[in-house]
Amino acid sequence: MLFATRGTGAGLRSLRIGAGILSQRIGMSTVAKDGASSGKKRMPRLQKLKRAAYGTALVGATYMGWLMYQNRNPSEQLPFDPSKKTLVLLGTGWGSTTALKNIDTDNFNVVVVSPRNYFLFTPLLPSCTVGTIENRSIMEPVRFLTRHKHREVRFYEAECTDLNARTKELTLTRKTSDEGGADQHDTFKLKYDYLVVGVGGTVNTFGTPGVEEHACFLKEMGDARKIRRKLMDCIESATIADVSEAERDRLLHM
Repeated sequence: MLFATRGTGAGLRSLRIGAGILSQRIGMSTVAKDGASSGKKRMPRLQKLKRAAYGTALVGATYMGWLMYQNRNPSEQLPFDPSKKTLVLLGTGWGSTTALKNIDTDNFNVVVVSPRNYFLFTPLLPSCTVGTIENRSIMEPVRFLTRHKHREVRFYEAECTDLNARTKELTLTRKTSDEGGADQHDTFKLKYDYLVVGVGGTVNTFGTPGVEEHACFLKEMGDARKIRRKLMDCIESATIADVSEAERDRLLHM
């Protein structure tokens, strides 16, 4: 009986150990199944996010391409309407260009008159003098702006030399050159119903003597080219071997 009791107790202990191992294995298999099932549930979400990101990028790229195409290939413009009144913009500076961008050409026949056929972003002119940016980077052609209007906008590269407010008539002068290089002046008239004057102003010297004769102004693109040319001349002159140290210091003192 004693042997049987002991054997029975050992058998129970072995059964308990086997049951514990079996329960651990069952628990581990359950965890593995849960992990696999959770992984299977997460994969579709990641794939959906990737597909959404790819789709958004594709739609954005298509839209940007369409905008670039529309910008380079604008639609056909409507011709001048004789029943509309004529609005003349003098100048292509900040004021006139802003008015041109915001005006509704369906209500007026718009004409732009300026001796300069581009809009100049003047805050970046100092960068052009030292070569940080190219000159054309801050120049926007006026005809690029007029081409994107719904109705035709005419542009005359000329200077307004006379204004008759009673008859609403402008006298325009266009400078040209003949075959020999001599300047010619062609004058013609232009009628208007409404007039916007945005010709800007001249540089104010405040009456300081000698400023106009010796100072370098920075208002137009020609001024930036002039300053850049003078800078390059001074630098190149300072590299000559026969130049004295005092003269070299004077040339490089800017």
